[in-house]
Amino acid sequence: MLIRRVLAKALFENFQVGTHFSHLIYKTLLDLPFLLSDLEPIDADAYKSLVFIAENDPSVLMLDFTLTITEFDQMKEIELKPNGKDIEVTQENKKKYIKLVIKHKLTYNIVRQLREIQKGFHDLLPQGCLKAFTPAELEIM
Repeated sequence: MLIRRVLAKALFENFQVGTHFSHLIYKTLLDLPFLLSDLEPIDADAYKSLVFIAENDPSVLMLDFTLTITEFDQMKEIELKPNGKDIEVTQENKKKYIKLVIKHKLTYNIVRQLREIQKGFHDLLPQGCLKAFTPAELEIM
């Protein structure tokens, strides 16, 4: 809790901390959606797969709204949405599937920490104060 307030106070006082965070943290602070391009430097294979799905009919791939992940050396299937194992990815819902995969890939292990940082900033700086900035501008500050 202390770190989130220190970071917000540093921004408020225009004090440079001397460290750089991922642009994903800045996007979270600004409540900006994650984009497919955000995934490329983090998971190039997933990025390529999602580009293929975006540009083609996903029904031939026989996908559903689940992901298989490795956790503690064990394979685990997670549902991207309730009853995801029963929902086929189609031309009509592929944008939602892509959005959910991106969100999962970028936040799965750090979602709680991202929300805590965001909460700390919003405790000291109302959310509207940051809306005028882009992630790149926040990083400079």
